[in-house]
Amino acid sequence: MASESVPYLARLKPLITAKLAVWGLVTKTTVFPDLARICPDFLSEVEAVEAIVEKLSSEQRTLLALRYQEGLSWDKIAMELGVGRRIVYEMHSAILTVLAYDFGIL
Repeated sequence: MASESVPYLARLKPLITAKLAVWGLVTKTTVFPDLARICPDFLSEVEAVEAIVEKLSSEQRTLLALRYQEGLSWDKIAMELGVGRRIVYEMHSAILTVLAYDFGIL
């Protein structure tokens, strides 16, 4: 019952965020080669995320890189982008929605 009160996209956010986290780990300058051996499906996930990320605006790609590749906090991302933290949250939420549609889960 409790999950029914949570909006559908909100329930998908952890899944999509996990995909972005894996993408960030694998696309960093320091690649974790063992990840491909342990879970080969991760590489196809990373390629899928990469293809979708390429469709995003440069500002959206920057936000994802700052968060998932460089590991910056939301406040630091807001400073880097020259916007307020709320705008960063809204941008991130919009990106998650795009990813959900492109992954075919929304």
